[in-house]
Amino acid sequence: MKGYLINPFDQTIKPVILSDVDSNLKQIYALLDCTTIDAVYTIDDHTIYVDDEGLFVSEQRFFKLCGQPLAGKALVLGASEDGDSIDAELWVEDTLEERIDWVPEGITYKPSMEFRAWE
Repeated sequence: MKGYLINPFDQTIKPVILSDVDSNLKQIYALLDCTTIDAVYTIDDHTIYVDDEGLFVSEQRFFKLCGQPLAGKALVLGASEDGDSIDAELWVEDTLEERIDWVPEGITYKPSMEFRAWE
């Protein structure tokens, strides 16, 4: 399966090849340098996966996708109508380059949570 790895540490977007994602999640963990993932964004029928605990990593690097800051590396895979992962389309790399802003080293985002009472 073909995807794209977004790497804010060296500010690159590179194609990657994975075997069957559903049976080998370890590949995604290795690519993203993490142990848990989250699907955080869908863009043009593609899903973006990131480290679910990325905001808690020291010396983290960030990038913004369509203005939304994301922590660490990200993997972009295509998505079928049923929600299954499939090959990312070739044009996605150019689309990503247009929509990504690399956050300078040293800038961080802190996780936050807010509780609100229902009235």
